[in-house]
Amino acid sequence: MSLTPFIAMQYAVDIVNTSEHNSNKIAACLFQDDQWVAETNHRPDIFQFHFTPDIKFGQSSQFIHSETACIFNTPFMTEGAEICITDPPCPNCAKAICEAGIDHVYIDHKGLGKDFVQRRGDDFESLSLLVFEKAGVNVSIIYRKEERLEPLITPPVATRKGSAQGIEFFDWDDDTTLRDYLSKFRQRQPHTSWALAKIREGNKYLGIILFEELTNGLTPRDYAEHRQRSEKYRLPVDPLNRILYFVKRKGMTIIDNEVAVNLYPSSRALVNSVGFGLETIHIGEMKPDHDDQGHTAAQMIEKTGILKLIYL
Repeated sequence: MSLTPFIAMQYAVDIVNTSEHNSNKIAACLFQDDQWVAETNHRPDIFQFHFTPDIKFGQSSQFIHSETACIFNTPFMTEGAEICITDPPCPNCAKAICEAGIDHVYIDHKGLGKDFVQRRGDDFESLSLLVFEKAGVNVSIIYRKEERLEPLITPPVATRKGSAQGIEFFDWDDDTTLRDYLSKFRQRQPHTSWALAKIREGNKYLGIILFEELTNGLTPRDYAEHRQRSEKYRLPVDPLNRILYFVKRKGMTIIDNEVAVNLYPSSRALVNSVGFGLETIHIGEMKPDHDDQGHTAAQMIEKTGILKLIYL
């Protein structure tokens, strides 16, 4: 039997108060047919062992957002799935949802009066909803007890499932290492932002490279008009985050839990990498992707041995 959004939202509500976050407890449930996974916003276990919750890594907290945690921990492909969230998603989570190919977002009506909307309601309205609308993602307000939905965004044209831009696949030479491919692609695309990995899709092993992009449907004009709307959030999706979302979208596996990036990753991307379960990141150059505090975040994480960073 397929889950209804009302049942899925109940799964999220049931765990929301277990979040370690002091002021902003959020939960989400990602579901498709009869499969589901529910997560709170939480710190990875390894962070809890080494750090107190108040410590920040560069520009990022230690917390994996509940929507992202659902994507990372899903046992099924996220493409075509739906997600229930106790609170309106921030722009970063909106981008993650779109990159993961999720079709429908349900927001608990009580969440509209909670912490994030009080602090950053403009970011939700001007950026999160823009990202969803352009990507063709349905958004509904859910009244769980009444079993009622209130459409917030109903795109006139649904985005074709599986569409994605700025992604290339290539045959992987078994005699060539990830570090070798990092060097080779740097000859073709130096000083630009991209990430690559060896992946398994079914019984096949392939290479994949992803470039920094806007989420599907957003245009350069959208970027120009909205880039100054927020001090905290940006519209492009950096390639390290993109590769983590995309492999979950397609049910792929990153071989050896290692990824290579051309530019230095952001604080948030490094935290997400730990939440995903990456073990090694190869870095082409010290120029930051977009976050000049990424180096600070990396030093803090690297000292504990949580994540291994190897420089070309």
